[in-house]
Amino acid sequence: MLFTRKIGNAEVSNVIEYSGPTHDPGLLFPDMPREIIEENLHWLAPNHFSRRLNKFVVTIQKGVWGPAEPAIRRPCGAFPSRLPHSGRGAAKGA
Repeated sequence: MLFTRKIGNAEVSNVIEYSGPTHDPGLLFPDMPREIIEENLHWLAPNHFSRRLNKFVVTIQKGVWGPAEPAIRRPCGAFPSRLPHSGRGAAKGA
């Protein structure tokens, strides 16, 4: 999924790579009584905890940001001054 918003002159996008129930509460919080989860299910489920699977929901995402209207759009890191020299116009062996 992709969520994009504009903040001032910048455009910020979140790319969700994975979201789903993965972690058993006992693995993350071995000393926590089950009653604590039960008391908080009103806000945990369904976005942060799956009652059916008894697992916490984990989301892995990346953020991408930059000017909302750049003069030239380039992939990250593709600036000519940082690219390896292609040899065009250079003397042999240089």
